[in-house]
Amino acid sequence: MSYLLIDWVDELPKTYSVVLCNRLEDESLRSDPSKLVGKTVQILWNRGKSYPGLVLKIGTDEEVLVREADELAIKAASENQVVSTSRRGKKRGADRADKIEEIVSASLRLEEEANRPTDTTINSIDEVGTAPEGDSINYEEKYRELKVELYPDSGVFLPSSDLAAIKIASNKPTVLARNLFRRLFSIEEMSSHSLFGKKCNANQGQVPLPEIDVGRRNAVINYVLKEEGFDAPPTTGNIEADGIFLKAKKTTHKEISKSLTELLRQEHKQRVISNYRLVT
Repeated sequence: MSYLLIDWVDELPKTYSVVLCNRLEDESLRSDPSKLVGKTVQILWNRGKSYPGLVLKIGTDEEVLVREADELAIKAASENQVVSTSRRGKKRGADRADKIEEIVSASLRLEEEANRPTDTTINSIDEVGTAPEGDSINYEEKYRELKVELYPDSGVFLPSSDLAAIKIASNKPTVLARNLFRRLFSIEEMSSHSLFGKKCNANQGQVPLPEIDVGRRNAVINYVLKEEGFDAPPTTGNIEADGIFLKAKKTTHKEISKSLTELLRQEHKQRVISNYRLVT
């Protein structure tokens, strides 16, 4: 099974993904994707929509390509940071690239301040890019260390720049949950597992797929609920208001679970179709 390392040409900041060859919109290209390196192709995503992506590499080892995608994301983030420091003091626009730069800069700044004995108040961006003469900053190593725990005590970590990019690209809770799943789980994992390992009500006779990793799954769901303001229990003391809060939380949890279940079903369906084509 072949995978493509894709650079999404319309995304800012730079975004990279690893997808199966059967995601190519043009079916005639799927049989021999080796000639696609360096070319821009249309990649099928959810609900039949396609997006342009530059093919950077083709391979059969998904994990290797995912690591390369992470390396590229780290490099892109460091380049954004260098640009950011050179423009310090200027008013930032509201475009997505500037938002990412602000978040990454803040992460670096907090790390610096944590190592200082005094003056923990952060008012402006320090000279992050300035090092003593003869020294050099390894931005790649720096950004490797800039990881945040997705949800407290979950043990699930993501580079802060990746999480920031995912949040900005997600316009609602269900989209945020899906994008986090795609980042934390491989295509192989998503296509061979179900969300909770339970039988489908419509197909009681069918053996359910095994449950996907519980730790990462719960981290995603809990993180999205936290982002929506449903992390802590209601504290208004008003029974009616608390009831509305709990009902809204339950509804949001249900919508997230439903969306993730659909995502895993889509990936499983794609896998079945791909295997069928290989056999025939």
